[in-house]
Amino acid sequence: MNCCKRKKITITAHAMKRLQERVKSHEGYRNWEHMVRTARYDGNGKAYMTDKELEWYNTNMKNIGRSCMVKLLNGFAFLFMGNSGHARTLITVLKISI
Repeated sequence: MNCCKRKKITITAHAMKRLQERVKSHEGYRNWEHMVRTARYDGNGKAYMTDKELEWYNTNMKNIGRSCMVKLLNGFAFLFMGNSGHARTLITVLKISI
């Protein structure tokens, strides 16, 4: 997808706290928003997860609900919701333990 067509991503205060606490640095990206946009638009969704990632997903994400989008990037799961079903609001970030 062309970067110019990508919609703005919202990062909740909780998600920003978790980014700083768990991810610790946005090294390799311009800023936190760039990292989160990369996760949302280029991160691995369920269809592209490795067997180990899929096993982690099935174990840890079984109760998240259908309106939540999970994208994996750099060893972290980024959970997006909202925006009339377009899931462009980051609600939290989890470290993937595989």
